Amino acid sequence: MSRSLLELAAEGHRLLHPLSDAKLLDLGAIVGVGRDSCVLELACGKGEVLCRWAQAYGARGVGVEHSELFVAAARSRAAELGVADRVRIGHGEPAGYHPEPGGYHVAACLATTAVAGGVTGAIELLRPAVRSTGVLLIGEPFWTGDRPEDSPYQSLDGLLDAFDLAGADLVEMVAADADSWDRYVAGQWWTLRTWLDAHAGDKRAPDARVLLDESRRRYLAHERGRLGWAVFVLRPER
Repeated sequence: MSRSLLELAAEGHRLLHPLSDAKLLDLGAIVGVGRDSCVLELACGKGEVLCRWAQAYGARGVGVEHSELFVAAARSRAAELGVADRVRIGHGEPAGYHPEPGGYHVAACLATTAVAGGVTGAIELLRPAVRSTGVLLIGEPFWTGDRPEDSPYQSLDGLLDAFDLAGADLVEMVAADADSWDRYVAGQWWTLRTWLDAHAGDKRAPDARVLLDESRRRYLAHERGRLGWAVFVLRPER
C-alpha cells in the first residue's frame, strides 16, 4: 500500500491534530463521555480519539476515514488498547457518510473540516447524527493575529459568527497550546527528513523535500504564535 506524502509526514503521529494527549482526555470528560456514550468521528485519522475514549471512559465509537493506511492503523490501535469490541472504523469518504439520525451522543470532525466543505458543511453533516441533548465537536485552526486575506481559516470571532449562522451554539472549547503545536508540526519535519535520508533516490523525494521546506518556512515565518487550533463544543439548534 503506497503512502501519500501527507500520510508519510503523519507517520509519527497518533493524533492528526495538535491536541495533547492530556487535553484529549480532558475534552472527553468535559463533554461527559462515559460508558453509555456513542461517539461518531468523521475523518477520524488513526482513530486515537475513539480508542482512547473507549479505553478511558468505556465509550463506544464509530469512525469513518478515507485513508486505507489510517484505517489499518486505527484498527490496530483499537486491538492494542483492547477496545476493538467497542470501536468500529470504516473506510470511506466522510462527506458521503449518512449516520443514523439521533444515534450518537457526540459527533465530531476534528482533523479537518475540509472533507465537508468547511466549518458550516461539517456542522450540517454532523447535526442529524446527535440526539437532542448531544453535542458537536469541530476542530479548526484560527488566527490570533492579523488574518491573511488568502487564508481559509477565520479569527476566533469569525468562527463564532460562522457557528451562529449555522445555528450551532458554542458552549465550550479546548485549545492546543504552543508546545503541542510545535510537537505536531515539527514532528513532521523530523519524519520527512528521516525518510529523505533513507530514500534519496525515491521518485517522491523531490516533492517530499518541497513539502518539508514549505512547511518549515510557512510555520516559522507566518504561523507560529499567530495560528491557533481548538476543538469547539457546539449545541446544534433543531
